[in-house]
Amino acid sequence: AMARELVQTHAAALDGKKGRAEAVTGRSDGSLQVSCPPANGFRPWSVSVGGRPVGLAVLDGALYAGTLPGQVVKVGFDGKLRAAATLPAPLAAMCVCGDSLLAAGRDGILYELSGASSVGKSLIG
Repeated sequence: AMARELVQTHAAALDGKKGRAEAVTGRSDGSLQVSCPPANGFRPWSVSVGGRPVGLAVLDGALYAGTLPGQVVKVGFDGKLRAAATLPAPLAAMCVCGDSLLAAGRDGILYELSGASSVGKSLIG
């Protein structure tokens, strides 16, 4: 059986309440889990994003997970999958820059995504 090793973590106020962040963790089995103290009143959830997360980011009211196989998956704060885009290469990392997501491909190209429904342009070749 594959160990469910923790590979990524990100803290964000998914419920919009200031000062009460929830912990989002990405695991080696391709799952994301949200947890928080019961006093937060936020309902924890878990969802599969289809591959080992290499980056987690919050942008425009959604959580994004970049995966090793090369997908960027948009997940609502309720844990429901909203959209996904497949990039031309496996990913090494992903982060937010301004109002865009930047995904570093293992092909040496930095991809910009303005939303997970559109595959962005190559920034650096």
